[in-house]
This record gives sequence, C-alpha cells and structure tokens, in this order.
Amino acid sequence: MGRLDVPKYFRVSGRFWFDERAAKWPDDLKLFALYILTNQHRTMEGIFVLPIPYMAADLRWPTKKIDHMMAALRDEEFISYDLDTSTILIRNALKYQSPENPNQSEACLRRIKELPKSSIVTEFQAMARKHCYRKGASASAQAFAQLLDKLLLEHFHEQLYPAGSTLNLESSSSPEPKTKSSSSPPLSSGVSLREMREERLAPHLRATEDVSSVRQLSEEYFGKTLQEAADG
Repeated sequence: MGRLDVPKYFRVSGRFWFDERAAKWPDDLKLFALYILTNQHRTMEGIFVLPIPYMAADLRWPTKKIDHMMAALRDEEFISYDLDTSTILIRNALKYQSPENPNQSEACLRRIKELPKSSIVTEFQAMARKHCYRKGASASAQAFAQLLDKLLLEHFHEQLYPAGSTLNLESSSSPEPKTKSSSSPPLSSGVSLREMREERLAPHLRATEDVSSVRQLSEEYFGKTLQEAADG
C-alpha cells in the first residue's frame, strides 16, 4: 500500500511526446522514462529512493537493460542517479508540479529529511531554485524553495559539507573597491559554506533555529503572501 503522504497522481506533460529529444528516443527508452515519471515509488518533488532491482522487477527487464536505460536518461539530463544510495532525481519534476499549500510543503520536506545522504540532494536543491524561482512560479513554490534551503542547511550540512569545508573565492581579477552602498558584506577567501548559505536565506528563516518549526514557517509564509496579495 502506498504512503498516505504521497499523491497517487502526478502531472506528466503531454508535450513529452512532442519533445524534440524524446521524439528521437527508441520505444523502450520512452517507456522507461514514463515508468520513472509514474512508478509507485515516486514522490511529488521528484527525488526518491529507487533501487535498480526494483525497476527490473517492476518492468520485468534484466538489470543489464535497466543499466543501459539509466545511462541513456542520464546522458539526456532527464534524471540523475546515485548508485551508492539508489537515490534518483527527476530533474524537471518541480517544473511541472511543486507544493501548492503548507501541508504538501511539509510532507515534501519530511520525505527529503529522510533521504540518505547523497550529492543528489544538493543537485535537487539547485533544481528547486531553478524551477521554484522561475518567472511565473507561484508564491507556494517560492516558499517551498526557501524552506528547503533552511532544512538542508540544518539537516544535511555536516554530511554534505564536512567540518572545515570552505569556499575558495580567490580570483585572478582585481577586487572591486568597497562602497558604502553595498547591500551585502564582501566575501573573502575561506568563507564557510554554512555562513554563505545563512546569508542568502531570507531574514525570517535565518532567525529561526528549530527545524521542527517547518510547518509554522510554511503557514506564516503562505499566510503573509496571501495577505500581501489581498492588500495589493
């Protein structure tokens, strides 16, 4: 039986059949791509654990064929996959379906928190920023992206960026002169990733220390956004 917090249905664009790249795929690859988009293990956010033996069992294909199909979809930048943790990422999942309310946002963040530690998680974060902040993205999508940054900073930081990790910002070009009008402090070589990420977070998220307050944050953000829309 499927998990109660995972939707039974997902949006699959009808443009899949007319996509310039997908139109050139062999039938087996098209079928495999649709399996990735619709299989019972999938989540709304598009990042989840899917071992290769599960795929082989679901499709009744030999694992060698699954390996070949996975490699093809990775080459097409349709998916990313971490073999060590069996974590898969549908790279454009959030482009077509993102959390639409606080309950969905909370459920997505809870599932993400339970994922194995993997570089795929940081790739997912990059995709979330790309799709949730794109032109025309809803306030709900933007709220989810901000809450995701908060969660990953608190929960995954030490595993993905071990103590002592720094960001090398050295450049061969001459530094720009400091001006009083600068809205953010200059970054120097050796700034930690944690400090950089905290600086980029919205103020109302930086001021919150407890990850367990994700639901409260989400409700406050959505409520504020809706109120601003009403006032406008």
